[in-house]
Amino acid sequence: MINPTNANEREIKRRVDLKAQAVADGIGSWDSVTFEMKLSVPFVMSASDERFLEEYLKSVQGHPLSQ
Repeated sequence: MINPTNANEREIKRRVDLKAQAVADGIGSWDSVTFEMKLSVPFVMSASDERFLEEYLKSVQGHPLSQ
């Protein structure tokens, strides 16, 4: 599992985890999640933030039950 190293990454992780739970509950889907995250976080995502988002999404989608 990828661990966040700063406040932005912790917020991204929190939001992705909420999305994962919603998808697991049958609410919503992973379609356009990257776009949704970029719009919903309360900061402008840096290139580093975007890399963390992509890697964390891959991790969560690859192991949905380990969350």
